[in-house]
Amino acid sequence: MLIMEQLRDIEKFSDLEQRVADEILKDPKATLNLTIEDLAKKAYTSTATIVRLCKKLGMSGYGEFKIKLATEINTFVLQTERIMQEMPIRKEETPQDILQIMVNLHYQALTDAFHSMDIEAMNKAVDLLENADIITLYGREESLLIAEDLHLKFKRIGMPCVLEAMHGFQNPTLYRKDQKQVALIFSRYADSPDFKQLFQMLRLHEIPMIVVTANKESVLAKMSEALILFDNDESILKMGSFGSRTSMLYVSDCIYMMLFSRHFEDNKERLKNYYVHMKLK
Repeated sequence: MLIMEQLRDIEKFSDLEQRVADEILKDPKATLNLTIEDLAKKAYTSTATIVRLCKKLGMSGYGEFKIKLATEINTFVLQTERIMQEMPIRKEETPQDILQIMVNLHYQALTDAFHSMDIEAMNKAVDLLENADIITLYGREESLLIAEDLHLKFKRIGMPCVLEAMHGFQNPTLYRKDQKQVALIFSRYADSPDFKQLFQMLRLHEIPMIVVTANKESVLAKMSEALILFDNDESILKMGSFGSRTSMLYVSDCIYMMLFSRHFEDNKERLKNYYVHMKLK
């Protein structure tokens, strides 16, 4: 999660720490030029309070905080305000404004997703996929696009995967009992009636689930064998699934890269053979 967003999470701070957070949020760029004593004076608090705040943000102290804040501001997020994902543009935006807003919006989503990744959950998911005889991919609407993209990548390296894109045909396919099947599910909310029915059928047939979602409260999330949560505050009412799509694609690409790296040379050869075969068609 971006530092700027964490500073707005007032519930985690004491009153004195909130004063410091408010002072930083007034002008983050100016904060980079302040010593810890300068900031304490401006916020009418102590240097010890600032250090406590930095530690709550996951940093060792004020020095590390300033380095990370500078990186966040300067990387190519050229604005300090978070972009509202549901309606990222206003009526008066110019084409140039829109280009800048969209690059910032995607960077914001990527940064949020990166900082929320659980490497143990990712490794567990990759273990399940690597050892599966059949991988079944699931997604609906925008999430289906992510599943289809990963399906194509898996095919290139010979991963045994299945994806039914047509609505109504996404019920689990039953294979021989000696074949290990794994379900990989992409869904921002993972709480629709369709997904609840899918969950029941997967559970009935004892098919392990890997769930990629932003909703840790969903039934699928709570009962999955591997839960990959990404941080995304996008609501249902929106212009489009900009942030959640970017976050899920990032997770999907990381899964693919982690799988690829486990048998790197073999997969390089499979890719080569795949493209030779495609050329002959």
